[in-house]
Amino acid sequence: MNNIEQRVTQWIEDNAISLSKRIKRFLAMYFPQAGIRRRFWIETNVELGEGTYLNPNVTVADDYMSDRVLLKLGCNCSIAPGVVFAPYSAHNNSKTLRNMGVLDDLEGDAPIEIGDDVWIGANSTVLPGVTIGSCSIIGANSLVNRDIPPFSLAYGVPARVVKSLRDSVEPEEIR
Repeated sequence: MNNIEQRVTQWIEDNAISLSKRIKRFLAMYFPQAGIRRRFWIETNVELGEGTYLNPNVTVADDYMSDRVLLKLGCNCSIAPGVVFAPYSAHNNSKTLRNMGVLDDLEGDAPIEIGDDVWIGANSTVLPGVTIGSCSIIGANSLVNRDIPPFSLAYGVPARVVKSLRDSVEPEEIR
């Protein structure tokens, strides 16, 4: 880290209490220093287990201004760049569809839960209400729109389980 990066990091650490949640979320998504990102993910209502690492350019589309936790990540997870967690479905601007009631069941939020030791590949998207079981791998560029059981390799659009990882380990290695 060069002198300017050190000074910026120190300024952020010294002034963290006075930063708005909007700035904290921006820093959580894009700041190059992992410790700062982790701190601000937690301060903007993302639950992170010990040893979990989120790369830069991870997005959580939630209502971070409230106190609700809509994303829970277990311990020792690895989240690649470009991953989008969307526990809060976007609101459609169509007046016609809204008046017809079509959007009533399509909008809202549902927590996303990620188990321990999960690896999510680059540019994947995880939709509202999804649970990804412990010790699972989600391949890059996947759209996870349903629950993934523990010890699964899943990928695709939409993501589907292509292999059980339990077959790859000896029984005593499975916790």
